[in-house]
Amino acid sequence: MVQTGKLVFVPLGGSNLDLWITTLEGLQLPEFYLTDRDLSPPAPPRYQQQLTEWSARGCTAWATSKRTLENYLHPSVIAAVVPEYSGIGSDFEDVPLLFAQATHSSSPNVSAWNEVSEEQRCQKVSAAKRRLNTVCVESMTPELLTQSDPNDDIRSWLRAIGQVLNG
Repeated sequence: MVQTGKLVFVPLGGSNLDLWITTLEGLQLPEFYLTDRDLSPPAPPRYQQQLTEWSARGCTAWATSKRTLENYLHPSVIAAVVPEYSGIGSDFEDVPLLFAQATHSSSPNVSAWNEVSEEQRCQKVSAAKRRLNTVCVESMTPELLTQSDPNDDIRSWLRAIGQVLNG
């Protein structure tokens, strides 16, 4: 459906969020929003206010039940890319940070992670997210997804989108 133009994914975040929301609202087409939860229960998701606003406008809006989308990746897939990865697949571990640290430490002749500047750490975490969401995602199988997403969150979101598109 993406190839035929019936479905468009727009990665949103940070400063461009409000701009895209108002642009998409004007199209008067079904809108689906998915945000990272970021915060462990019992705290509400970080973007609860936006989720409530989107739902009030008639949009479908979800927050992940895990910290981030990267937490749905099976740890074996991540470790296959960087064997030094120490994550165990818990719902609220910081997968991008752990992956960035493992990638950094696996490089020859680098300083210790705690000696890396905050700006460089942010860049490394950002690069880790890109790599997790490209290289690692490509190695996921339905069986691994079932293991890493026992509540079937991802498939539920995709089914809901599919029902509207095939409506």
